[in-house]
Amino acid sequence: MQNGAISFVCKNGSANTTTDANGAFSVTFKFDGPCTITASGGATTLHSFAPGAGTVNITSLTELLLSYLAGQLGTTVDNLLAALPTNSTYQSALSNSSTIANAETAVAKIVKDTYGITLSSSAFLTTAFTVGQGQDKDLDQLTAAGAINVTGEPVATLTAAVTAAGTAASGGSSGGTPGGGATGGTGGTGTTTQ
Repeated sequence: MQNGAISFVCKNGSANTTTDANGAFSVTFKFDGPCTITASGGATTLHSFAPGAGTVNITSLTELLLSYLAGQLGTTVDNLLAALPTNSTYQSALSNSSTIANAETAVAKIVKDTYGITLSSSAFLTTAFTVGQGQDKDLDQLTAAGAINVTGEPVATLTAAVTAAGTAASGGSSGGTPGGGATGGTGGTGTTTQ
């Protein structure tokens, strides 16, 4: 996402920045995470989160990761993003490295089972994003396979499958509060520092 608007919202503060021509960004602020991240540019809006300071990505895969985690927490992505700065249950889940790794592995398995594509890394939230390699190639393959639509967002059927898997992984409920660009390379990588 070239020249996309990036917005971080944390427990005690927020930060905004813009991606460069390669979709990369860097922002320095007093980190009090986990933080929600929204990237928007043109017709594309993607979401992610920063469990801690360091490298984070915003791609179609992180959108799917949030769908899985929302299902696991018994909520929606919109509610998860809106409530994360104040909801201690959501904060705990989105800062727990085991919970995140298990969710990434589950999303990677669904992608492989549905589209026959093995991701270059199941740690797609925090693995550095390099244009033309690794995750960028994964996103190109997913776009070619029809898993990502023309706006760079995951297709509804894949999102629904991932959400259902998250719900099933929680046994139907985990005590959460219910409620309420155009190429595979769409997304960005950034670095947060404390």
